[in-house]
Amino acid sequence: MENNNADILLNDADTELYNPRYVFGYVEENVFAYILSEEDEGAEELRFWRGSEDTLWNCSSVLTYEAYKNGNNCVKISGWNDAGTVCSGAYEINIDADSDNDGLPNFFEHMYACGVNISDTDNDGLTDGQEVLLISSNPAVYDSIETGVSDAYADIDDDGLTNIEEINLDTMVYKSDTDNDGLYDGEEVKTFFTNPLIVDTDGDTLSDYDDIKLSWSPLLQDTDEEGILDCDETLYQSIDTELHNQVKNGISKVRVTFEGTGYINSNTSVKDIYGKDVHTSNVIGLVSSPVEISSTSEFEEAMIEFEINTDNMDTETAKNLLILWYDEENDTFVPQETQVDLTNMIVKTTVSHFSKYMVVDKTEWYEGWRDKVGYEGSNNKIIDTVIAIDCSGSMSWNDPDFTYVYRDTLYPGSIMRK
Repeated sequence: MENNNADILLNDADTELYNPRYVFGYVEENVFAYILSEEDEGAEELRFWRGSEDTLWNCSSVLTYEAYKNGNNCVKISGWNDAGTVCSGAYEINIDADSDNDGLPNFFEHMYACGVNISDTDNDGLTDGQEVLLISSNPAVYDSIETGVSDAYADIDDDGLTNIEEINLDTMVYKSDTDNDGLYDGEEVKTFFTNPLIVDTDGDTLSDYDDIKLSWSPLLQDTDEEGILDCDETLYQSIDTELHNQVKNGISKVRVTFEGTGYINSNTSVKDIYGKDVHTSNVIGLVSSPVEISSTSEFEEAMIEFEINTDNMDTETAKNLLILWYDEENDTFVPQETQVDLTNMIVKTTVSHFSKYMVVDKTEWYEGWRDKVGYEGSNNKIIDTVIAIDCSGSMSWNDPDFTYVYRDTLYPGSIMRK
């Protein structure tokens, strides 16, 4: 729609029916290019309104899809008051021409009502190209992001760097932590003097964030100059994980403590696996969620503490608690040397490796394993049974994929030997 650069006001009915949009693509005098978009998909006609500042033609001309298929692709006018006629025409649009070298082609400068020969139309400290392509701000409005603040000095992502600083540093204006190291870009640049584009500025394999949390310098590989890289230094540290199991609610928190390398919050995890791991979720006497603990830290031993939920467990019950380790390789549950601290209501054990651990009521646990299933009854008869397995290979035609190692040892998938 065009109205000699004046606004065109349509009634609500026409607005809803025609979904009007401005035609910004200036090609030459009285000629504007309209680029079809997904919004036009399925449209059978395009209606163009024309007029002078005091006169608006009611739908000056209509370009239908049928006319377009027949070669008519433009509306020709001779002046603002000309209703225009549908005809065919060919106009070459140089989409790359950029008269002021501001990064925004002339075609789009017209679309955003910018000056084609002015690199910073609104004089806000950013080129028109930077505003449109990098910040998505309005290049024709000085303070389109925050009222009263130049778009160049606004801070879209609240990371402590202005938009112009982000552009100069090549950080992301819409992401507060460009390198995903846990530190805001502004913190890295202005507080810690680290590189906001690199996770590990000093190259010691610890992220800048981890270095800082461990009180190491993110700019030095060996902060204390003792000949050991910061990543290989061992520190005493712990991590807490709360449990929120509404069914097995005997334990409220798990704490893992060790003297090891790296930052425990980054290299160690404690996961609630109740309902996710069938082997540990159905253990006899289970009082809380089983947990899976993993870590990439190097340590000699670690302590695992389970904080008892005093709202759901009394002291007498706590006395019977036992910590189990699930040995996945042998598919067995191994009781751990368990200490019950009734003063602090904590049950704990010391381990040399991490795996899956759980807390059970040891009375229920041991009784469950001691129970013997009895099948004898007045209607049952006890008979001797022999199970014979033929390993001669005489039936190999019936099961060609089954092989064995020795005549008295079955081993599916291995090489047959006689």
